[in-house]
Amino acid sequence: MHAAGPGSALVYAPLFVERGSVVYDMTHPDVILIGCDDDRADVVEPILAGMRDIDEDSRAPRVHRMSLVEAELSKLSLNVSLELKANFAHEVALVAEQVGADAAKVLAAVGDDSRIGPALLRPGPSAGGTCLPPDGVAFCAA
Repeated sequence: MHAAGPGSALVYAPLFVERGSVVYDMTHPDVILIGCDDDRADVVEPILAGMRDIDEDSRAPRVHRMSLVEAELSKLSLNVSLELKANFAHEVALVAEQVGADAAKVLAAVGDDSRIGPALLRPGPSAGGTCLPPDGVAFCAA
């Protein structure tokens, strides 16, 4: 059975971009997800790899080939993880304010742990945008 029609294939390759840095994010991906239920992902992988801007600071992103469902669940899981991390930083900032601590110093110390890392660990509002909150709802509804 061909869900996309005889002779056709559906390939899902979500891009992880943030407002204000879309071009950079597309040319410097951390990870590439390719969801396809047959071997036609072979056509898509070189296209996505060709979009990369290779410079001395770039590392080749890991490419993960998987089913369509696994690609969507991976995308949702990544976005939920980012949302949780941003919301955690917001909560730390609220506690720091209550106890008279410098939230930026606390979050810098937490982010220096290699298991956690500094990305998204800064005082400020909780996660927002067009992807993170809706993806969290979709993840919980699954």
